[in-house]
Amino acid sequence: MNKKQKLGLVVLAFILSFSLMSFKKSAKADVNTFVEKLRNAESLEYEVIAYNKNDASNKYAKKFGSDTIIRQGQIQFNPQVYSEYTLSGYGSFSDNDEIEKAKRTFAIVDNLNSYARIYSSEPKVGYKGFSAIKDKGWIWIDKDDLEAPEVGRNEEILKLYEKYADKFKRTEDDNYIYLDYKGDVTKDFDQVGKAQTTFIDNKVFKEGKSYIYSVKLRIHLVIEKKDKITGEKMVPSEARIQIKAKGKTDGSVAKLSNEDNFIASYRDINKVKSIEKPAGI
Repeated sequence: MNKKQKLGLVVLAFILSFSLMSFKKSAKADVNTFVEKLRNAESLEYEVIAYNKNDASNKYAKKFGSDTIIRQGQIQFNPQVYSEYTLSGYGSFSDNDEIEKAKRTFAIVDNLNSYARIYSSEPKVGYKGFSAIKDKGWIWIDKDDLEAPEVGRNEEILKLYEKYADKFKRTEDDNYIYLDYKGDVTKDFDQVGKAQTTFIDNKVFKEGKSYIYSVKLRIHLVIEKKDKITGEKMVPSEARIQIKAKGKTDGSVAKLSNEDNFIASYRDINKVKSIEKPAGI
C-alpha cells in the first residue's frame, strides 16, 4: 500500500469517526429539545394510555393482573385548568388459558367499564361527571381531591429522558425524528421507580423493592420536524415508556414479573387558549 492510499484510509477513518460523533450528538440534542419544549409548554391537547401487566407464580398456582386508564383532553399549566374524558378498568386471571390470552393482548385485557368526564379549574378542585340516562346529559359531583393528569411532563419523567440522552438512537423520515433507548437500568432502580410512580398506581418499586433483581427500560420519543399549521420546528409529538421488572421471593418460592407502560400523544402545544366549563356545572 503506497503513502497516498494510507493517507486516504486515515482521512476516511477520520470522516467516519466524525460522522459517528455527530450522530450521537444530534440524538442527544434532539432528546434535550423534546424535554425543553415539553417542560416549557403552556398548554396542550393529549391522549394518554397507562397500563400495567403483572403476574406471580409458584409450583402450585399462577395469577395475572392488569389495569388500564385512557385519558383524552386539554390542559393549561399555569394557571392549571384541564378537561378530559377517562376510560379505565382492570382484569385478574388465574386460569392458564386466560392468562396466556391476556399476555398476548395489548393493554385492553381489562373490563374497561369505568367511564367519566373531569373538569378542573384549579389544582385539586373540580368536578367529576358520570353519564346519566340517555339524553339527560352528565351528572356532576364536586371533587376536592382531583389529581391533574400525568401527560409525561413531570420532572421525574423528563429527568429520565435526560439521564439517557446520550444513549438514544436516532432515525428520521421526511416529517418526523424518532429517538429510541433500551437498556438494563437495574442500577438506577430508585430513579426509574420515581418516574414510574408518576403515571401509574403500582407500588412494585416501593413495597416490592426487596424482591426485584432486574429492571429493563425502553423509551421512544417522536418529534415533528415542522408543524403543518404554525410552521414551528421540532415539536414533541409522542412519548412511550416501558418498564419491565422481574423478581422472586426469598428462596425462589414465587417468581414475579411486572410491566408498566406509558403512551402519550401531543397536539396543539401552546395553542390551547381557553378551556370551556362543561354544561351542567
